[in-house]
Amino acid sequence: MIKSNPLHAPPFELNSPQFVWKTRFKDKCVYTGCGVGLPGRIDSDHLAEVHATKQALAAQLAHVRLSQCHEVFVRNTTAALITVHHFLSQAAEKDAVFFLCATAEVAGEIMATLNVDDRPA
Repeated sequence: MIKSNPLHAPPFELNSPQFVWKTRFKDKCVYTGCGVGLPGRIDSDHLAEVHATKQALAAQLAHVRLSQCHEVFVRNTTAALITVHHFLSQAAEKDAVFFLCATAEVAGEIMATLNVDDRPA
């Protein structure tokens, strides 16, 4: 079972939301995040939140001395479930995985698959 809770990370940009979670999966902890955009092209509407989320993941990597941050592009909602399970299975303890989602609908599906709870970990 997957369970995700928000990290206590201060925003890097004022009024910029971050989508970063501490995710428990198969007896390990992986830090996850998501944002909306296409590889190499992120709309100005989503640029601040993607930047803030990646900054928060990078700060968490530095804080816990993580080995890797994986960035994954998810094109559609059909791919969300299998992509999340695959990359969480491949990630080592305390790695980070950033899901770049083609649309807000795909991001919503990623969050549902990660079983995001609004309460801090």
